Amino acid sequence: MTNSDSAQTWMEEAAACLKSARSLQGQADWRGVAQQAQQCVEDATKAVIACFGSPHWKHDSSVQLRGLLKENSTDIQRRVGVSAYGALHDLATSAAEAAPWHGWSVYGKNPGTPQWVPPSRLCTQEVAQRLMELAEPSYETARRFTEAWTKG
Repeated sequence: MTNSDSAQTWMEEAAACLKSARSLQGQADWRGVAQQAQQCVEDATKAVIACFGSPHWKHDSSVQLRGLLKENSTDIQRRVGVSAYGALHDLATSAAEAAPWHGWSVYGKNPGTPQWVPPSRLCTQEVAQRLMELAEPSYETARRFTEAWTKG
């Protein structure tokens, strides 16, 4: 699989997650929205990373993305522009913020302890909305970047 193919596959996954998250919003399934929105951010980030190499198998890809942005700063800014480069830094910030919700939306916080907060209580409407606020622009940033980058 080429980097272009890999990036496209990650974008397809991000699109599917975003579509699911939007659908679950209509059902007021905040836990489901949180899960799908977080996964959208993760997959969008990995789509950008895939343009340069293999994404690491971690839920928080922000460190890997920031490293690639630093290593490829001049080339990225030349090929897609300074504002797109800034948007990729925003994507890394969103990835770092969303990442913990991968586990929290499944297991809650502090599982196995008296301080456990189950995911059904943790994933409120406000949390789901915040993760959607991260997912929507993350998807768009990754879509625009991968399209521009893979065109050459």
